Amino acid sequence: MDDPLGYVVDKMAATPVEKLLATTEFLEELHLASVPGALSSQSFQHIKAFFSSDSTVGTMVRLLFDEPAILFTYKNAPTYFECARLYHLQNLMSNSPFAPSILDALLTEKSAGRDELVDQLSLFRPMAIMNAEALVRVCNALFDRTTVTTFVGLYRDERVELFRGILFQIGAECVKELALRFCDDLLCDPSDLTWEAVPYQLLQQIFPCTKLAFASFDIDSTSLEYKFPLMLYTCDFITDLIQENRPDTLGRYIVTQLTTHTTLAAALVDGVLVDLHMLPTALSCESYGMKILNSMLQLHHCGCISRHQTNQQDTAREIDCQGTLNALWSAFVARLPDFLHLLQIPPHRNFTLKHVQLLYLLYPVLRVSCIAVDEVLMQHRTFETLLALVDRFPNANILHTAVCRLFITCLEDCPVMFGQELQTRRSIHDPLRNSLLRESVLTTVIQGCGSQRVTCFKDIAMSFDELMMQSPPVPPELATRWNDFATTTLEDIRADWALQLPTPNGSSNHLNTQAGPSLEETNEGSSEAKKLLKRVDTGKPSELSGPTLSTPGVELSSSPTKSKELSQSPLQALYDSEEQALIHQFTALPGVVR
Repeated sequence: MDDPLGYVVDKMAATPVEKLLATTEFLEELHLASVPGALSSQSFQHIKAFFSSDSTVGTMVRLLFDEPAILFTYKNAPTYFECARLYHLQNLMSNSPFAPSILDALLTEKSAGRDELVDQLSLFRPMAIMNAEALVRVCNALFDRTTVTTFVGLYRDERVELFRGILFQIGAECVKELALRFCDDLLCDPSDLTWEAVPYQLLQQIFPCTKLAFASFDIDSTSLEYKFPLMLYTCDFITDLIQENRPDTLGRYIVTQLTTHTTLAAALVDGVLVDLHMLPTALSCESYGMKILNSMLQLHHCGCISRHQTNQQDTAREIDCQGTLNALWSAFVARLPDFLHLLQIPPHRNFTLKHVQLLYLLYPVLRVSCIAVDEVLMQHRTFETLLALVDRFPNANILHTAVCRLFITCLEDCPVMFGQELQTRRSIHDPLRNSLLRESVLTTVIQGCGSQRVTCFKDIAMSFDELMMQSPPVPPELATRWNDFATTTLEDIRADWALQLPTPNGSSNHLNTQAGPSLEETNEGSSEAKKLLKRVDTGKPSELSGPTLSTPGVELSSSPTKSKELSQSPLQALYDSEEQALIHQFTALPGVVR
């Protein structure tokens, strides 16, 4: 018989693919038909034509979005046939002998499968993780046969809807990687208004619980369980776009719009402020929009403080930016007082994660080197507020670290931050630096160095001392007081740090509460270890083999000391008696070094 599976092929081709995938018999027959040489040439062409027909491919694409219905019954294991059907469906479309013809059907001029794909994605309905993984595998197989640009070009006016539908599904990490592939491969002109809805949608996804002035889709109907991964992976997605920064691509277009478009920039800043006032919520305890804002602020530098680094006592200091600030920075500077006000923590409130994010946000604020930004910091006495927070929360080590970094960035000429040396535009005549050289600030730092609980005042004092060595314009009595402190207390601190590492906050108390082993116990432990090593070196099977029920001299009621002497090492415990006998037999061979 030349074609033993011919009748199977005829039965398959006469049944709709949706019904075929609903039967276990089809999965077995499909497995047989996929074996090389199992079908005759005629049968292979017959079944290939069936699978690659326009209607069949359209049905397959629709089935990729059908969530598997896993049935749980009382006291019975769940059935996973629906999951197996989804797996075999994506395997049929991406990795079977019939996959090339199925994928080619998606690339024709008019394709029901391609229309079904954009229709399903345009519903903005979250996919299950298994469905998302299946869709991504099919898309990756498709893009191995053609480029993303070619495939998206087939959609013409619907290409934006296709991409927006994919963006909504990035709550699944695998789809996020697929969306990044689109952004890296698709070319986009900065003046192209076709894609202008995409940045607005990203802001909706990064602020899923905030009412924005615009709404590109109804996110309120999305479940809270999906809003969190959608927000999380949207944040990761935008961060990846910032880092890749490929010119003339859709990814660069998105980042450019968020930083230069006035409406988008204001929406991002306002959304972060709303987050900070609402946190913590049922969805999150930190602002993911704040992470995006922080990263995007670091993309731009002004540098106009360079005009204020000489002695200008006879001229009035300018307080407006003399450089250039993009739309995002302009919107942020206008709301910077609102951000700084959040650092004024009421007495009945505690320090939270959102305040840590605020401190991290001040790092690009200092690095932008803009006199208008520095003026806001000076008006609100921001650095005095930071010192007050350190003094108020002596056990908040993460707060202390962040505050130290801010003082180091502001006061030192070549600070080392995040593993690299940074060059600063500030000098001893810098207005922001000089605003810190006041008696109240230096007194707080000097008194803080005497604290046994808070060590970050010592780091801050080192940064102040580096600046004071350059003879900045300070009153003589204040300079004398600092010099007396630096030549006594600060020198002692340097000497202590040179001899030993500083003890982290709270570690000394922790060590005092846990008594360490005595000298006798340490010696006893060392002698036991030496005995154990000596037994291992001798290689005697009676000592290498662990105690068993038939080993004489071992009783279940034996004393702890007796069982301790007969216990085996962790390495010996890995082997049973038969394996240990083989080890002994091998080591007993002549020429083997024991």
